[in-house]
Amino acid sequence: MPNYKVSFNVDGQRIDTVKKKIVTTFGEDAIESLEILNNDAPVSRADRLSDAQAIVEGLRDELQEWRDNLPDNMQDGQKAQDLDEAITNLDNVIEAVENVEFPSMM
Repeated sequence: MPNYKVSFNVDGQRIDTVKKKIVTTFGEDAIESLEILNNDAPVSRADRLSDAQAIVEGLRDELQEWRDNLPDNMQDGQKAQDLDEAITNLDNVIEAVENVEFPSMM
């Protein structure tokens, strides 16, 4: 089966916005093979931090989905506890990032 690579531009300030637009257009399955390249790499520290926050939020959401879909017999097991701890730690990172204020250049 041939493998095609398609490239197009999508307006959006955050990776989550871009992903939502892609899912709306192509459906949930499009995300599985999605490779996103930012051609307008953020210049400011705040923009780079925002991108980092979006990545951490995405990881947290992936783990939460994994946790939510554990079979009933694993809901109280070690895997569930490990996922809960990782999710909590990622939430703490997100909260810390939200509280970062860069000093002004003036």
